[in-house]
Amino acid sequence: CLFISDKNNVLIAYEDKKITMWENNNNKFSLLTEDIYDCSFNIKQLLFSDFYNLIIVVPNIIRDIECFDIITKKVAFNIEVKEDLFYVNISKTDGGKYLIINLSKNYPKIFLYNLEQKKIEKKYYGFVQKSTEVRCSFGGDKDQYVLSASEDCVIYLWDRNISGLPKYQFKEHLNLVNGVEMINSSIIVSISDDKTIKFWTSYDIEDVHYKNKMIK
Repeated sequence: CLFISDKNNVLIAYEDKKITMWENNNNKFSLLTEDIYDCSFNIKQLLFSDFYNLIIVVPNIIRDIECFDIITKKVAFNIEVKEDLFYVNISKTDGGKYLIINLSKNYPKIFLYNLEQKKIEKKYYGFVQKSTEVRCSFGGDKDQYVLSASEDCVIYLWDRNISGLPKYQFKEHLNLVNGVEMINSSIIVSISDDKTIKFWTSYDIEDVHYKNKMIK
């Protein structure tokens, strides 16, 4: 399910490949019968772009991502996916103009996808993902960073505007890292199979001393 904050509604995906919208009235939810969306696959993730009024529907198998127009309730366009799809995330500070798409088949990579131009703008490499879903996210006060967990126990960070290998690596975990989020411009939170959650901090991400500095 997905909470749409500006509309105070909730989207729920079902095993029958349908998505319904529920309206919140004083913490009592009612089904909006006119807001039902029919997908062509089993659903793994739901994302919402406030800026474009799009529901982004991520499949749990290798096939295209479907982007529904919330007004027409029809598929506005598809994002072609030809490889194993592990995880998708959406930018926050711009209202959801960009996606990052984590793919892994022959060589793990993250694509920065422009929803307006409907094309891949950047590609990021260097993390390890063979069999486990590791999560990627945007970071920074302007979503200027891309972060990824990794199976090699490392957190990776890229400058969003620069394709290629990561700018920074953070090494403290003792087992694979499942997920990572930057909760503001100076705090990174990571979770690992070593049964720890680590908080990383710095006043300036450009400062090399940011590496391996934990506050908890």
